[in-house]
Amino acid sequence: YTADTVFYQNSKAYAYFRKMTEGFFVKPIGDMRYTGAALKPEVWVYDGAKQLELNKDYKVSYKYNKDASPAGKKTAVVTVKGIGNYSGTQKVYFGILPVDVSTDLVSAEDLTVVATGKQLKNKPVVKFGTKKLAYNKDYTLEWRNTAEGAYKNPGTYVITVVGKKNFTGER
Repeated sequence: YTADTVFYQNSKAYAYFRKMTEGFFVKPIGDMRYTGAALKPEVWVYDGAKQLELNKDYKVSYKYNKDASPAGKKTAVVTVKGIGNYSGTQKVYFGILPVDVSTDLVSAEDLTVVATGKQLKNKPVVKFGTKKLAYNKDYTLEWRNTAEGAYKNPGTYVITVVGKKNFTGER
């Protein structure tokens, strides 16, 4: 497991015993947090109590393992194919959780602009670590202050960053 693996207390830990017809079983994979890179969690494959060896007894491939899964779904797939003395294929699914923009993992710069008497809708630079996020792809902005002259007259106004796709929440 990695630091990005998320565990659930009430999960069914023994669901992997149901596929013994293949001669091997694959331990379930916990949900992981979106990182921006393809996630390739370690896979544990067993024949009874014996742990099998990668590239000797089985090989793995990954699919749909980069972007966050839709809410409540496990869409990332690890396919385990038996080789050598083992045959058959098993698929194990895991979810990729979006990053909450309100955490320290995401930053948004403070803006200082000069009031011009015209409506200003400047956009801050928003980053996930060192990667600059794309407006309308990774996040949207909301200018929620509706007072007369908001974002037009001199003053301090809040711009809310709202996560989208691989990001969730707001700051």
